[in-house]
Amino acid sequence: TVQTQATLEEDLHRARLDGDPFNRWESLQSAILNIVSPSMALDGPELDVDNLEQVAVALSQTLDSQDMSPSFKALSLRLPGYQDYAQRVGVNIDPDRIKRIKHEVDRLVADKLRGQLVTLYSSLHLPGTYEPDATQSLAMLATLDDKQIFEMVDAHYRDAQNMTDRQAALSIMCANAPAQAEALLDHFKENYAEPMTVFDKWLSLSASIDDDRTLDRVQSLMADE
Repeated sequence: TVQTQATLEEDLHRARLDGDPFNRWESLQSAILNIVSPSMALDGPELDVDNLEQVAVALSQTLDSQDMSPSFKALSLRLPGYQDYAQRVGVNIDPDRIKRIKHEVDRLVADKLRGQLVTLYSSLHLPGTYEPDATQSLAMLATLDDKQIFEMVDAHYRDAQNMTDRQAALSIMCANAPAQAEALLDHFKENYAEPMTVFDKWLSLSASIDDDRTLDRVQSLMADE
C-alpha cells in the first residue's frame, strides 16, 4: 500500500497542487489511507468525515485542473481497495467493517464530486470510440445507488464497442445493482462466454455479486455448468 513520510496536511497539499501527476496520486492515496484506516480497526474511532471532505476537495481540484489529462483524472478516482485497507489495519481485521466503511467513504466522495464525475465521463465516453478510463467515473458514481446512474451504466454496456468495455460496465453493475445485473449477465453469457477463458470471467462476475444469495447462486451456477 501507499505510505509516504509526509504529514496529513502535507499529503493533502500535494494532492491538491503538486504539478507532478504521480506525486499528486501518491499523496491522495496516502491521505485517504491515513484518514480512513483507523476507523476500520476493531474498536476504532468514528470515520473522520471532516478530513475526508478535504480529500474530496483535493480530488475536485484535480478534476478541474487544466494541466492534468482526462486519463490521469480517471486514474485518480481509483480509491484504495479492500486489500489496501486490510494491509494498513494489519491485525484483528473485520472484513464486514472494512466493507461498510469503504462503501461510506466511496459514497461520500462520489456525492461531493457528482457533477464533475458526470462531466469527466462525458468527455471520455464519445460515440463510436473506446476509452478504457471512461468507466472509472461510472464506477464511483454507481456507489450513490441512483437509478439515473444505473441507467447510464446499462447504456454504456449496451453501446460498448467491445467485450472488454462491456465487461467493465457489467462489473460495475454487479458490484452496485445486483437486480439490474442479472439481465446483463445473461446477455454477456449468451454473446461472449463460449471460450472457456471468457466463461470464467462470466462465472467470476456472477459470483462477485455480494448479497444474501451469493452462496446459493454460485452453487447453482456450478451445478448447471
